[in-house]
Amino acid sequence: MKKRSRLITFLSRVFRKWREALKTKNSYTPTYRIVNIEQNAEGEYHVAIQLIGKARIFKMAPEKLLADDSLVKCFSPIDIRTLTYLGYLGINSPKYKILAKRLSEENEQMVFILQRKGEKKYKAVTADEISKNQEIIEGLSQKESHMIGLTTGIEQPTIEKKQKESALKLTGKPQKNDESTSKS
Repeated sequence: MKKRSRLITFLSRVFRKWREALKTKNSYTPTYRIVNIEQNAEGEYHVAIQLIGKARIFKMAPEKLLADDSLVKCFSPIDIRTLTYLGYLGINSPKYKILAKRLSEENEQMVFILQRKGEKKYKAVTADEISKNQEIIEGLSQKESHMIGLTTGIEQPTIEKKQKESALKLTGKPQKNDESTSKS
């Protein structure tokens, strides 16, 4: 009987130690946590990260943080989900932004003021020039790309008419409208 109770005590102790080992193996304690998320004027996100148990806080872009595997392992799964979402927003945000639009008086076309993400300089271009540049079209938001396409479609007949008139002037052939007025 004593041997049986010793064996049961020994096996229960082994089983208890085995369960405790599994608990510590499956539990995860993160080293870092996200304390704040900020977005600057250019639309880029920065994350304030704190070393758990310390007052030390540092800031980093989510894309750079996610590129470092050793740092990723130090966050909780919820923080990783947040960082992944912010990284997605940063990567998939438009590369160009239309700041303003205005009708040009000299060539009767819309002129758009474009700014590239992360740059302070801007440039003035027509809808026709933008529509011919694949990089800019892909870098605009859907709404802005639609506006450029619509503007280009509206302006195209005017551009073609001017090109036709200049070609006729170079060849010296009279226009059809001029012939009908000269006969009367």
